[in-house]
Amino acid sequence: MSNKYGIVSISSFLLCLGTLFFSSCAKEDVSAAMDEKVLISGIDLKVSQKLPLLINTDTLIAYEVSPEEAYNKDIVWKSTDENIATVSETGRIVARRVGKAIISAMPKIGYAVTSTIEVEVIDRIICISDIVLKNKPEDLSIVATSSVQLEWETVPQVPTYNTLVWESLTPEIASVSETGLVKGLKPGEAKIKVTSMDPDRFSKEFTITVIPVIPITKISFEGVRTEFGYGEVAKLDVKIEPSNATLTALKWESNNQNIVAFDENGILTVKNTGNVMVTASASYEDGTSVSGSVELQIPSGKINEEFDYGMTWKVDDVNGENLQVKDGHLIVTPVLQKEYDNGKTTSVGIIHDGNLKFNAGQYPIFAVKFKVPKDIYDASKQIEYYLDMWTKNQTPAGKYGENVSKGNRQMTYYYAGEDYHIYYADFTAKPIGTSEKLPESEITMENVVFEWWKIWLEPGQSCNLEIDWIKTFKSVDELKALAPEQN
Repeated sequence: MSNKYGIVSISSFLLCLGTLFFSSCAKEDVSAAMDEKVLISGIDLKVSQKLPLLINTDTLIAYEVSPEEAYNKDIVWKSTDENIATVSETGRIVARRVGKAIISAMPKIGYAVTSTIEVEVIDRIICISDIVLKNKPEDLSIVATSSVQLEWETVPQVPTYNTLVWESLTPEIASVSETGLVKGLKPGEAKIKVTSMDPDRFSKEFTITVIPVIPITKISFEGVRTEFGYGEVAKLDVKIEPSNATLTALKWESNNQNIVAFDENGILTVKNTGNVMVTASASYEDGTSVSGSVELQIPSGKINEEFDYGMTWKVDDVNGENLQVKDGHLIVTPVLQKEYDNGKTTSVGIIHDGNLKFNAGQYPIFAVKFKVPKDIYDASKQIEYYLDMWTKNQTPAGKYGENVSKGNRQMTYYYAGEDYHIYYADFTAKPIGTSEKLPESEITMENVVFEWWKIWLEPGQSCNLEIDWIKTFKSVDELKALAPEQN
């Protein structure tokens, strides 16, 4: 008995001793060593996310782990369906049967970082037989130092492998990126070769003409429009000399971004009223440059939105959807208002995206030109059309025409022909808010909404409303001079 208990005592002693040892040493040595080890945080599989693989063939997946200093770079590979595709411990995939399987790679030690690809096992390969450029012929002539993105389609359109390799056969004239972006380097005929990465390795050559730079010598604004409206999105006309200058990409700048600001494409947005000096310039690699400046005027109360380059309007919260700019028109789809057995009525509304400045004393006519399909407009015998304006904590407040009992907020109709209709608010007849006279200075309205109600649609019918422009005028006669009524 003593022998037995002696063994137990020794074992307990050794266990306690080991516990003490590891309690004191592990914190100082083992834990510190683990803290210093860098684990894998990413696995980059060097293959497309969807990988076609011919049945009874195999491929080895190349990959990289990050960070580079990861102490253990071993990867564990798995397949969701080994009847379709198996994967070895080194990343070699074998196609077993037609179908799809997900192949995943994760660190053997470390965080739960996983990268996957979808393998589709196929029984035949559809190879590319032709590559056709979709660029317009004029796009294939570029200026030295400029670029063109080649756009193409393959024949057939859906090959098994759609990867292409681009190569410049004349690298001194033009370069080409792996995505088909060609950059001109010096004048000449550039030869660009493209090769498919399927078993047939189809290849084709294209010619890109690189023309010399003819620099701009003068930038002027003589005779161009220099007056713009608040909220307008437009492009400023400019005169370039010589007329055949090849580098026409200009840099636009405003000396007051709070009044007029330009984007990278030279599109201006009017943000406030007042005068501003804008400059257009062009710079060349030899260090030369040329510029021209002009003063723009944004009169108090002038609004002139034509939607050629953008918009500052959005869909009202409850009326309309699918707002977009297309071919110089603001297009919006009405939404259902009320449905009947033999049809339905819809409504649509657009609201200015941000405050809108008015000077009704200077520009008392606020008009919108729009159209809907003629048959729908003719059927909408009870159509209502409103201008809804209000603001807070200032005078005047409330809505346009609020002091008029009949036709509250309703605009005046004026037909201009060509299936277009013009509605306008006359602030001399129905002032803004509760005021009985026109404001004598500029006011800022927080909410400005155009609304159309009771547009009649037959069962299964739909339509879009196209807004051609939104403008203010000094008089009704000025409006009618711009858009004379047609018989």
